[in-house]
Amino acid sequence: MSPSRGLPFMPWFIADFRLSTAGWPRVARHAFRDLLEIQWDRGVLPASETELAALCDLPLAMFQAHWRARIRAKFVRADGGFKNPRVTRDRERVITRADLLREAGRKGGLARTRSEGPQPVGLGVSSLRNRLTEPSR
Repeated sequence: MSPSRGLPFMPWFIADFRLSTAGWPRVARHAFRDLLEIQWDRGVLPASETELAALCDLPLAMFQAHWRARIRAKFVRADGGFKNPRVTRDRERVITRADLLREAGRKGGLARTRSEGPQPVGLGVSSLRNRLTEPSR
């Protein structure tokens, strides 16, 4: 999938995250969280450990130790990189919902335009300000 396309939110299940990372060192938890957020935005993580370490702002050796010991098990290989299955599922749901809402809004706007006819011009802020400052008639 493409980058985030301005997705409105990333669902975050705190209890699930804490349970799945219980006992992990803080650095590993933060790196894992960074990778989940980056996947949310990009759709897929790079396959290179060097790139992943840079994305997490960690020295390569430190990243590799945590990646290989814990984090890697939370991802699958896909689309030339890595994906967390839960983030992938949640991202697809949010994209589908956003697309449905966007289409409903477009249809609603078209229906309103057809039923109301052309909208009056000059209803912007400056027009309203002029109306408020003009003497009443």
